[in-house]
Amino acid sequence: GINNFLVNLPAYEKIKENAFFVSFQPVHNIFLLIAAETGIVGLTFFLWFLLKTFKKNQFQTSDFKFQILAMVLILGLFDHYFLTLQQGQLLFAFVLGFCWS
Repeated sequence: GINNFLVNLPAYEKIKENAFFVSFQPVHNIFLLIAAETGIVGLTFFLWFLLKTFKKNQFQTSDFKFQILAMVLILGLFDHYFLTLQQGQLLFAFVLGFCWS
C-alpha cells in the first residue's frame, strides 16, 4: 500500500551489519516508486493522468509549460523527491496545476 515500501524494505534486504547504521532509501525513480506503492493500477492511473495533461495542452516543444513538465518528469527518473518530500510534492502539484490552468 501507499507509504509501505520503505517500511517493509528491511524485510527483503540482507544486512550483515547492524541495521541501526544503515539508512534505507526509496527507489530513486518516481514511476517505479508509484508502481511499488500502488501497483499496476496506480501506475496506470498516474500515466493516464500525465497523458491527459499532455493531450489537454497540445504542447509544442517550445512551450514553457511543456518544458517545465518535461523537466520534472525527467528529473523524476533519477530522484524520488517529487513524491517523498513536502517541497517536491508542492512543486509537482504547482507544475501540474500550471499545466491545467
